[in-house]
Amino acid sequence: MKEIKFAGYEAKGKLSASIVGRGEIDLFKINTDGMLIETTTKLNMNSIYRFQINADDKNIVLMAKVGSVLIKGNVKNKNRTQTLYQIVLEFLNIKDNDKVFLEETIERLVEADMPVLDDRIKGVKFHVSDD
Repeated sequence: MKEIKFAGYEAKGKLSASIVGRGEIDLFKINTDGMLIETTTKLNMNSIYRFQINADDKNIVLMAKVGSVLIKGNVKNKNRTQTLYQIVLEFLNIKDNDKVFLEETIERLVEADMPVLDDRIKGVKFHVSDD
């Protein structure tokens, strides 16, 4: 199956996002420049949309331009078949406080994915981490 290449941090199941006024999307990857999403909502190439991104108890609304669109296939939704799109979005005109929010959110995603090493030496258990 075809996939769009996107260098970002895994966000599926960790962050939620929506197209303002249009509904929920599946946010797969994110970086400070944009995000990779899947949605059944058709978005037009080079068009600009408003997206709300939620992390913990905070959220931001960002403008983003559609950079790439790939039809992934069809999905059944309440007895209807809908087209599933994979879309790369480029953030536009990010305010400083929104950029800080993105950077902190991405840092938490990276930390959550880092393994904690667990080892036992002569009966002593220890953890190795960045703290």
